[in-house]
Amino acid sequence: MESGTAESRVHSCGGACELCARARRLITVAITARMDSAIECLEQGDLDGAELQARSLQMTVDRMPRVTAELLAEERLQQIREDAARGLRQVQEGAAAGALETFQYALKMWLRKPLRGHGL
Repeated sequence: MESGTAESRVHSCGGACELCARARRLITVAITARMDSAIECLEQGDLDGAELQARSLQMTVDRMPRVTAELLAEERLQQIREDAARGLRQVQEGAAAGALETFQYALKMWLRKPLRGHGL
């Protein structure tokens, strides 16, 4: 792998190098952990905790550096943004069952879809 910025490595390897694969795994783990935590809070009836986790999920996705986000399919990130916003809205409205369903489905879809055609 050539030396240089992270951006040059992503573009030169097409996201196929070990560094990019590791970054995709870390992103997947971070997003999965936030959704798992939101689900756990909702199952325990902890709406405050679920709101905190939903906000954390949004921040994880929204603050992701562009070069890191490029390792994922844009539609996957957009879907997570939408699901997090929907789940947060449901939590804030006190619709715990709806929020639980939203996060469970979002997690299922997140784990099913490939990451830009590369393995984890």
